[in-house]
Formats: sequence, structure tokens, C-alpha cells
Amino acid sequence: MVKKVLVIHTWGIGDMLMFTPALQLLLHEYPQMIVDFLIKQPAAADVVRACSQTGRIYYLEQGVNLFKQIWQLRSNGYDAVIVTSGTNHWKSGWLAFSISAPVTAADYQGIRSPLFSVQIARDEAVHRIDNNLKIAAGVIGHEPTVQFRPKFWLNEIAIRHAQEMLAQNKLNRNQIIIGIHCGCGSGQRYKMWPLENYKAVIRKLSSYKRNIVFLLFSGPQEQTFIRQLKAASPDNCFAVSQVPLPVTAALIQRCQLMLANDSGLGHVANGTGVPVISIFGPTDPVRIAPRGAQCLQIRAATECSPCHPHEPPKCRTGRTACMVSVTPELVIEAVKRNLFMDKEK
Repeated sequence: MVKKVLVIHTWGIGDMLMFTPALQLLLHEYPQMIVDFLIKQPAAADVVRACSQTGRIYYLEQGVNLFKQIWQLRSNGYDAVIVTSGTNHWKSGWLAFSISAPVTAADYQGIRSPLFSVQIARDEAVHRIDNNLKIAAGVIGHEPTVQFRPKFWLNEIAIRHAQEMLAQNKLNRNQIIIGIHCGCGSGQRYKMWPLENYKAVIRKLSSYKRNIVFLLFSGPQEQTFIRQLKAASPDNCFAVSQVPLPVTAALIQRCQLMLANDSGLGHVANGTGVPVISIFGPTDPVRIAPRGAQCLQIRAATECSPCHPHEPPKCRTGRTACMVSVTPELVIEAVKRNLFMDKEK
């Protein structure tokens, strides 16, 4: 019986959400299990913090402090240590092995590591959710019999704060609320759809339906983008910035639709049950897009896309041609089909 597990996660918000179906599978198989997390990027912890079976959350130390942290983790007596898919299995292997649990599980690419007791060959042709599920299946010892979708666990405080913010801006359920995240994280502007295209979408949809409002979400370094977008239609655009991620997720949950680049907030929308339209270019939607019946990816059929597994692309045109090739008209029609077509038939 697996009662106490440590999950090592060195990636970001979206990658954590792509692990949550595997996490739910483990919790379904072992209902009394407590899960601790060792996390490198602090924001990723907010995805699972409100889960009733989340125990302690640790943040990965560096240097001498890392050895002290390993000693502390060893003393916790874990039954299993699981490394989420996509992590370098050699770097994570010595860490998992040093914690000294009976079961250590991860996926691998290339040569297997002797430091894991459960190793699953990573398949780069399938979605990261599926690779995470294979790792979980290796731990429980059989194929999944129940399917789970990505999940962001919300807490009541975040939900209440979101309701208060909406009320302060006089937003209510009679309005069509569309969330937009035009950014994509620090240092990843090559994944951004041009701001002028987002402006065109806002203007066109605002003229199409009078009761549409937009929540413009931004990260710490994206507030300039939001100011530019808000100028496109100032009366029905509301900026959401410098807000904790759980409150952001609760606000997204109140949207009828989320429009985003390949970003963590697109996965947050999917994890809160909101339909999401994602605009993809250099990265591969087959592997990392929000997944589910209510998820749609829009991308241009450029011959060089996708080109970005791990490093920023060096586009031959001097710009990210695959993003520029996605027209506002394509996105506007996708939004209309998602929100209005069935209701107007």
C-alpha cells in the first residue's frame, strides 16, 4: 500500500496541470495517500495546494542547502518518489535515489537510468498527459481503468475574492465574459500572437455582441501588453494583474471562454472546466496543448512548424512566421462558433 508519496516537479504551471490526471489516478487508487511536492517554480504549487490530500510543499534548494533538504526528505519515509514527465531523468535520478524510497518512478529518453525502480520510455509523439499517466500506471502496477481530466484545485477564499473583484467592476452572469492572456511567460515572446491581432479580435467581437466583456490577464512582465489591449476597447476591457494565481484561476472559471497563446493560463482554464482556444506556432500542440473536448488549437500550416522542443526558434524570416500567419479572422470565427453558433440556430 502506497501511503506517502513525494512528487518532484521542476517545470511550470502548465506542466503541473498536465500531471494532474496522473495525480488523480494515484489518489483514486490509494484513497488514503498523502502527496508532498518538491517544486522548482513556486507558481506551480498553487495548482495542487488546495487538494485535500496535498501534504507539504517544498521548494527546491540549491548548493549546500540542497543536501540539507535531501536529508530532511529522507526522514519523511516516503513509499514512492515520482518525477513528472519531461524532466531530465539523469539529473532528477540522483535526487530521487538519494531520498531513498522503495519505489522511484520517472520516464526517460535515450538511455535508462539505474537510479529508478520504475522507468517508462518517454514517447515524444504523444501528449505529456499520457506520458505522466504511464508513469502513474507503472507505480500502481496496472493500466488505468478510470479517466481523469486536468484539474486546478480552487479554495473558497480565492473564489470569494474573485467574486468580489467581479462585483467591484459590475460584471455579472448576464454578460459574456471572455478571458484573454496575450503573453506567454518571461523570455518566450516567440510564442506570442501579435498584439494588433488581439486588438482586432476585441474590436470585432465587441461590435458583434454588446454584452461581451474581456478580462485581460497578465503576468509580472506583461502589464504593458495589457495597457495596449485595453486601449482597443476601454469600456469593456478589464485588466487582471498582480493577482495571486488561485484568484486568477477563480476569475478564469467565471469566463465563458479563454483565448490564449501557448501559456500556463490556457492550461489553467482547462483545469477549471472553461473552454479554451489556444494559438500555437513554434511549439507542438500534439504534445503540450490543453487537452479535452472543449479545447481548440489554432495554428497555421507553415512547413517549419513546430520547431521548438526545448530552445527558442530561429525563424528564417526574422520573425515567428507561424504566429503571424494566424489571422484575426480565423480566431474570431472560432470564438463565434464556440460561444454563439449553437445558440443562434
